[in-house]
Amino acid sequence: DGLTYTISLRDDLRFSDGEPIVAEDFVFAFRRIADPEEASDSVRMIADGCVVKNAIAVNAGEMPLEQLGVQAPDDRTLVIELEKPCPDIAYILAEDAISPCRERFYNSCGGHFASSPETMLSSGPFYVDRYQPLGTQIHFKKNPYFYDSDQIRLEEITFQCVSDPQQANMCYQTGLVDMTEVKGEFITLSEGDESLQKNTSGSFDFVVVNQRSEKEACRNVNFRHALANCINREEICEKLEYGAASPLTRTYPAGSLKDENGEDAASDPEFYKELCAYDENAAKAFYEQATKELGVSSLELKMIVSQARTKMAEVIKDEWERVLPGLKVNIRTMQPAQFYEEMMGDEYDVCILGMTIDAFDPTSVLAIHKSDNPMNVPGYNNPELDKKVDEIYVEMDKRKRTQLALEVEKILMNDMPIIPIYSIGSSWLAADTVKNFRAPGDGIIDVSRVWKESR
Repeated sequence: DGLTYTISLRDDLRFSDGEPIVAEDFVFAFRRIADPEEASDSVRMIADGCVVKNAIAVNAGEMPLEQLGVQAPDDRTLVIELEKPCPDIAYILAEDAISPCRERFYNSCGGHFASSPETMLSSGPFYVDRYQPLGTQIHFKKNPYFYDSDQIRLEEITFQCVSDPQQANMCYQTGLVDMTEVKGEFITLSEGDESLQKNTSGSFDFVVVNQRSEKEACRNVNFRHALANCINREEICEKLEYGAASPLTRTYPAGSLKDENGEDAASDPEFYKELCAYDENAAKAFYEQATKELGVSSLELKMIVSQARTKMAEVIKDEWERVLPGLKVNIRTMQPAQFYEEMMGDEYDVCILGMTIDAFDPTSVLAIHKSDNPMNVPGYNNPELDKKVDEIYVEMDKRKRTQLALEVEKILMNDMPIIPIYSIGSSWLAADTVKNFRAPGDGIIDVSRVWKESR
C-alpha cells in the first residue's frame, strides 16, 4: 500500500571509527530531526509531503520520540511507516540529514556534534580529518572502513576555500588546485578552454509578488502579468551572468522534472514564453487593464533583495519604470539573514529569490506554493492548486504524477504569483588529471558521484 518500507542493511557497514552501523543508528537520525528540542529545519523532509507516521505530532511535542514511525526490529532491519504514500521516498532517504548517526557518539560530543573532525563520524567513502572554523581548508581522507573502499581511487581530497573569484581562478591557473568553480567575467575569459564545463539547470531565480502586501496591485493578476512581460531575461543572462544562465519562462527549470521513463518533462525552458516573454506592448496592455481595475494612475512598489542580487534588481527596476507609466520601484538591499527573515512578512511588495532543486520530483518545486506550506513566500492561495499538489503527494503512478505536475504549472503560470527569470547551474574548470568529473546542475559537488563515476 506504499505505507510501510522494510529495509535490510548490508552486513559490512561501518562508521569511519570502525564500529558497525546498525539499524538503530538510522532510527536515531530520524528521531533527531523530529525532536522539537533540536528545532531542525530538516524535519520538513519527514513531516511535509513525505510524512513519516506521527512525525508532525512528535515534532509538535504532542507525542514522545519513541512514537515516530521508524523502528529497528534488529541490527540489520529498518522499518519505516508513513501516514500516506510517498512516491519520492527514495530521494528523502538519500538526504544528508538522515545519514546514520550513533546516539552514544552524538551524546558524547556535549552539544558540539559535527563541529570538528573529532566530533564527526562518516558512513561514506571519505571522512574529515582536518578542519578549522573560518579556516581556508577542509581535508578529507579515504575511509578504510567504507564497505566498498577497494574501489576508492582517491586517497585524500582538499577543499581550498577561496572567496574571491579572481584569486580562485589564479589558484587553478598556477596548479594550486585541480578544480575550481568559475564565476562572473571569468566564465567569459575561460571560453575556449576544453576543461570548462557549464551546466545551466537545477537552480533558478524568480520575482516574488507578495500577496500579503498592503498593495492591492500585488493581488491583481493583470498587474503581475505586466511585470512579467517587462523583464529582459536574455539581457540579464548575458550581462549579469556572462552567458552562464538560460532565460526561463516556466516554473520548472530544464532537468528538474523527470517523467515515468526518466526523461526530462521540462526540457523546453520557453514553454510558457507567450505569458512572460519580454514584450513591451503586452506589458503596457496588461498594466493599463490593471490600473483601470484598481482605479489608479500610478503605483509605487517596495522591493527587497539580498546583496547578491542587487544588480539584477536594478536592471528589472529600470525596465519596469521605463515601460510602465506611473510606476516607481524602491529597492532596499540587505544582508541574507535579514532578507530571509523579512521575505516571509508583509512589509514589502516584491522580492527576488533563488531556489535550488534538491530532487527530480515535482514536489521539490511545487510544495512551496501550497497555501499551508510554511515556505509559501508569496502568501499565494489557490484551492485548485492545493488539491492537485495533494494528489501528487500520494499518486504512485509516475505518468499521472507528471501530468498533475504540468497541470499545476499551468495554474501557476496563469496566476503568476512568482515570475521566472532564469535558470543557472555552475561552471567549472577541471584539470586533465581529474577524470570523469561532472558538475551537477545545482552547483553542489557530489563527492560520492565523482567517486562512483571514476571507478
